[in-house]
Amino acid sequence: MKNWKTSAEAILTTGPVVPVIVVNKLEHAVPMAKALVAGAFAFWK
Repeated sequence: MKNWKTSAEAILTTGPVVPVIVVNKLEHAVPMAKALVAGAFAFWK
């Protein structure tokens, strides 16, 4: 978007990006976590 005062590139190059996942229903949390781990999202390994 050209009308922003700060470009996305400028923001993203200043520091790490922290992904955020919002879980609206508690019963979705464990299946979502298992899917993320199964999809090699487990960066802590």
